[in-house]
Amino acid sequence: MRLNMERTTRFADTPAPSPAASNGRWDSPIPYIFSGVALMLAVIVAALIFLACSYVQMLEDDDSASSSFEK
Repeated sequence: MRLNMERTTRFADTPAPSPAASNGRWDSPIPYIFSGVALMLAVIVAALIFLACSYVQMLEDDDSASSSFEK
């Protein structure tokens, strides 16, 4: 019985977590929403960079092809 009493007294001495300490927890849907939006924006930015790079490469290929016909 003494062992059980020691457990309760040991845990009774520790203070309960304050609401301000739970800011790091993901109990709310807000962090998930912002994470999802940030992930979508990152995918869109990556796709735009890929398209821009492929467009520049296409323009360079067209310039080199047209200059080879002129020579």
